[in-house]
Amino acid sequence: MRLELERCGLPNGWELNGDSRLMGQLLLSNEEHALDLRFLKERRRSYPGGVPSAGRNPARIAAWSSRDVPLPTLGASELDTPTERQRTTVLWVWDLGGPLSDEHPAFTQRLVHTTSPGVYGRAVPCDLSLDLLPAGGIFDRLEFAGGDTDTDFFHVELDETAEDGD
Repeated sequence: MRLELERCGLPNGWELNGDSRLMGQLLLSNEEHALDLRFLKERRRSYPGGVPSAGRNPARIAAWSSRDVPLPTLGASELDTPTERQRTTVLWVWDLGGPLSDEHPAFTQRLVHTTSPGVYGRAVPCDLSLDLLPAGGIFDRLEFAGGDTDTDFFHVELDETAEDGD
């Protein structure tokens, strides 16, 4: 992924960071928004919810523990400068969407903002999980996929009314 991002280039304001020799060290950073995207493999089989816990690494624990750090576009003051704001880490997690034996294996991706480092065997608490669709959009699946039966949510039957005097 790092090689592909280096080949294609990143949008203005974004840069590649992390140690390319270490697993899980692909970071995309934006100084203007004090935001880091950390590219990680999801593990739905071993972690409920798929997001890996931070483990024992102090830097990962700090990055995962953002309970009191607002997302840059969801509460940061207009007057704040990036040096005054704490950095926010958003996990960019991916997983296989089917078997590798397929001619063109599918991948799923999502952005996740965690609020604590989590504990192995339990879901990592998060306050944002945004699926990224294959074409890069996020709005293609915004529809209510209800059942075939119609439900009247406004039909109300009252046992007693105010006119009954009871």
